[in-house]
Amino acid sequence: MADIAPSQDGKMMITITHSKGAAPDVRVAVKKISQLRKVFVAAADRFRTTPDELVFKYNGNILEGDHTPKMHEIPEGGIITAYPAGEEEPSTQNLQNTQVSNDGGFGANDRDDQGDPSASAKNDKITLVIRSQEGPSFQIKVSRTKPLRSAFDKAHEQFKKAPKTFRFFYNGTRLQEDDTPKMHEMENNDEIDANIQQVGGAPLT
Repeated sequence: MADIAPSQDGKMMITITHSKGAAPDVRVAVKKISQLRKVFVAAADRFRTTPDELVFKYNGNILEGDHTPKMHEIPEGGIITAYPAGEEEPSTQNLQNTQVSNDGGFGANDRDDQGDPSASAKNDKITLVIRSQEGPSFQIKVSRTKPLRSAFDKAHEQFKKAPKTFRFFYNGTRLQEDDTPKMHEMENNDEIDANIQQVGGAPLT
């Protein structure tokens, strides 16, 4: 009992708890002005590791072996938390990872699964309307950064025309097969005009 009474020899009891609950809490008697190294060694031994493999914190402050309870105003019965090195405050780290994922990772995928392509469409794909000069039109989803060649091929197939029958225009500008939507700053649901090329003054049919 004498060890517990701080009035006699200045010693007090400190509790060291493992952040992951890997072992029971450790209680160590220590003087207010004694270095905490002794406490760390005792705790690491109980946790079946070494002090170098643990990071000790009190009220969010990292404790060093040459620190004393008095430096950090640790009271009788104060609790020090031991974290595996590199895993301090895992709850905060996990929260940050989740937020990042929701902004640009898992969250976007979830929205796609639910049929709302708005997130990925803004970043990568857009839906374009290709309209034939003869009237019919169709929608096609394309990547902003890939050539429009495949969309043009699809238009000939959709409108049942031979390859190279159409010339394609966007806002009056002739489009080439290697052009990309990004080059022309195309947005979702923009229209591309498919005009039949004139050969010898007569349209191809």
